[in-house]
Amino acid sequence: MDNLDMIGTLRTNHTPFAGLPTEAIALFYIQSMSAWTYHCKRPHTSADIYRDLERIWNAEKLTLEDLRDWRRMAKFPGPNLASASRRRGA
Repeated sequence: MDNLDMIGTLRTNHTPFAGLPTEAIALFYIQSMSAWTYHCKRPHTSADIYRDLERIWNAEKLTLEDLRDWRRMAKFPGPNLASASRRRGA
């Protein structure tokens, strides 16, 4: 398998959050900013945000290709992050 095939496979197959490139994690965080109530209702530590994003990414089996769909991703994290805040009692 050459490098281009490997990149294509990474884009279309789920990669666990812990194995994502830093750039992908940063992009997912930026896309999570659509979850206005999550980010503004109470301060979150970077560990809170990382843990919540990791849970969502892995539970939904997201792929790098999913990050390319900005419209979908702008709608996606909001409800999931808001429910994470409610579970913690925020």
